[in-house]
Amino acid sequence: MATYQKYNWPELFEAFEQSELSQTAFCKQRNINPKLKQHQHVTDKPSAFCR
Repeated sequence: MATYQKYNWPELFEAFEQSELSQTAFCKQRNINPKLKQHQHVTDKPSAFCR
């Protein structure tokens, strides 16, 4: 069964840019699924949970 991990996306993006690795190589090095999609926290669309 897969486990859920929280990622510090801004920190990962910065590390990726400085690494000069391909996305695949960077993800493999850090055991991150390269097909993982970042969850958006801020959107222009109102959420169904907002009034």
